[in-house]
Amino acid sequence: MAERRTWLAFAVVAGFAAATQWLLWLFQPEPEAPPFIGPLRPEYSLDRFELKVFKDNGQLSLDVNSPRMDRHGGDGHFMVRQPEMVILREGLPQWQAKAENSRIESNGERLELQGGVRFYSFPDDPRPIDIRTEYLTAFPEEQRAETDSPVTLVQGTSILRASGLRADFTTSRLQLNDFQLHSPPR
Repeated sequence: MAERRTWLAFAVVAGFAAATQWLLWLFQPEPEAPPFIGPLRPEYSLDRFELKVFKDNGQLSLDVNSPRMDRHGGDGHFMVRQPEMVILREGLPQWQAKAENSRIESNGERLELQGGVRFYSFPDDPRPIDIRTEYLTAFPEEQRAETDSPVTLVQGTSILRASGLRADFTTSRLQLNDFQLHSPPR
């Protein structure tokens, strides 16, 4: 009889445990979906396009040509592949830029150039300069550019190599970090 009570108690406890587990499973909330990981999809894409950005006063400040551009929603930025840019000041061309990729803010106030960046003045500039790096952030309205990546500046036969750059083109000032100058004798 004691053996029968033991088996009965065991069956009741096992049944209670099974019922409790079933109730927990029944009322368990749905698992949350994992957060989205990966690049955002563009709202639209264009092949072989030209983008012109104008200032509030109607003057052209940036002209971009590229084989492909993606416009992303939210902040409205543009991702541009292999851009060729002309940056204007007072309606006149001042700088040219090329890169493998770039990110342009919707208002054109900030350009992030990435991969094989070349930022250079026009050949008719009295003191033409050519800036090469892997990453450069440019602010066309403010006529500034900066990078913390290694940079090479070529002006005439002089070559400067530095570990970073801050440039203000309105005052023709360059701030270089840890630079080396190579200037062949004349």
